[in-house]
Amino acid sequence: MDQHQTLTPIKEIVTEPLMMELDNVHDAIRLIQKNERGRQGRYRMLLILKTKRQEELDREMFQKIKDGVVKERSKDQMENDAALFIQRHMKGILARKRIDEIRQEEMVFLGMARKPKAGPLAQMKKTMLERKEVQKSYMTEYLDAKDDVKQEIFDMEEDQIKEEMLKERREWIQEVKTQKGGKPPEDVKAFYERVVKDDKDEDGDGDDAEEAKGKGKKEEPKKGKGKKAGGGDDDDDDK
Repeated sequence: MDQHQTLTPIKEIVTEPLMMELDNVHDAIRLIQKNERGRQGRYRMLLILKTKRQEELDREMFQKIKDGVVKERSKDQMENDAALFIQRHMKGILARKRIDEIRQEEMVFLGMARKPKAGPLAQMKKTMLERKEVQKSYMTEYLDAKDDVKQEIFDMEEDQIKEEMLKERREWIQEVKTQKGGKPPEDVKAFYERVVKDDKDEDGDGDDAEEAKGKGKKEEPKKGKGKKAGGGDDDDDDK
């Protein structure tokens, strides 16, 4: 063997595995259709195998339950398992969504992506939060002002209210002493009971007056009718 021939480099020809020379468009369409049909066939075969495997598992589980090896799950257990399944998938969806948001915020912060425009839903949510904050601040101001006004009224009328209550109590004590020959009352419980009774009587008198007023209005037409009838008799007598 010649030494020069062994040292001469051999040119390597590299071709793309997916590049194929086709004569016309029809051959390309046939090739795409053939690959797509093969993909669909494989997918259907996998789906059939999966369904068959699930049927076998269900059959095995039914046989185990029938033999008493495994206890049959109750309706509550099945509902709990379904709830856990939904919760697990929803947590995964929310976590992935949050990670995408964090990634987008980081890209915007680094200047590698533009800040996304706020859509109508995001703008509506922002406006709602702002309104809630304004309402909360107004409610706080209202409660503070209410307490201030209450305290101001109490400071202004406290002495006057005390004087009126003491005056009423002294008058009641004098009345009791007059009735009992100078003996003061043992406690002021009767005074407060009388105050409550007077308030109730005032409310009742108001209701009675309204009822009497209403009855008077109803009876007025009757009196008019009587006078009219009497007038008719007088006319007859005059005739």
